[in-house]
Amino acid sequence: MNTLISLSDIKYDLLKIIEPYDNVLGKTEWRPVIKLFTQYLSDLKRSGAVREFNTTYSIKDGTIVYDIGIKITSEKSPKKIKIYVSTFSAPWVEKKR
Repeated sequence: MNTLISLSDIKYDLLKIIEPYDNVLGKTEWRPVIKLFTQYLSDLKRSGAVREFNTTYSIKDGTIVYDIGIKITSEKSPKKIKIYVSTFSAPWVEKKR
C-alpha cells in the first residue's frame, strides 16, 4: 500500500518535531533531534509513503543544521530539506549598581 504524502507535509512535521528543542539544545547536542527524525522517517518508510531517506547534520555558529534527503517515489530524485535548530545561548545581562 502506497500512502501519498507531500514533501511540504513532511517538512511541516519535521518542524513540529524540533519545536521543543529550538533554543534549548547545547552546541553539541544534535542526537535527540536526529533520533526523532529517523524514527519519524522510518515510520513513513515502513508505511510505504517514503522510499528512502538520509539524515546528516552540521554545527554552525549558534545553530545545528539538519540536512534531510527524502525520496518519495522511485521515479524521482531525492529532495533535500534543511532544518535549522538554534542552540541555547545565555542572555547577556548587565547588572546595574
